Amino acid sequence: YLKLLISKADKQMRKFEDALVRTLRILCIWLQAPTRTAASRSDDDDDDAEKGVELHPSVARLFAASYLPEVISAFLKNNNMRDWVAHGDTYIAILDTLRRMSDSQSLSDFLADPILQVERSPGLQKLVWDQGTLVYALDEEHVNLESEPLRDLVKQLEAYRRPLRLLLDKIQFEATVEKVNNLCDGISYLMLQQVVGCF
Repeated sequence: YLKLLISKADKQMRKFEDALVRTLRILCIWLQAPTRTAASRSDDDDDDAEKGVELHPSVARLFAASYLPEVISAFLKNNNMRDWVAHGDTYIAILDTLRRMSDSQSLSDFLADPILQVERSPGLQKLVWDQGTLVYALDEEHVNLESEPLRDLVKQLEAYRRPLRLLLDKIQFEATVEKVNNLCDGISYLMLQQVVGCF
């Protein structure tokens, strides 16, 4: 379903995409939780501060219980660079979200785990209040269906950067050129995070 949505550029996709981008931007703002100031931090806290912002452990569980990992995965698996340009705002929001997630130790660990495919969810609000149960998709042998970890999908993004750069020669519209440059920068940043061991 998501592959079909990504390949389309109609009104239905635009509504879905707008909601996804808004959600990811709000998530990014939330993941930029204020850190303690230098004055309020003791010497023992310096090591923790270098590791990035720490979120409550339930955040990783809530993220895993949502459909966001599957949606992000579907977008990252799409290797059609024209779709990347057409849905540039969505891809930029996804790359920024992954960057913010890698700054948190609990979510960074989550990025390394396989994505369990959700078959049915009562919604995050009901899960938080213990009013529903999450049902994961199972195969014929009753084993959880899993997708590649987001970290593995990020490693594959390096192959997308060059084709995106090649598209720049064909693009005349300045806003689209800026969008493609932002996509390439986002990919480069995630690659750099992997090199230095943050991702």
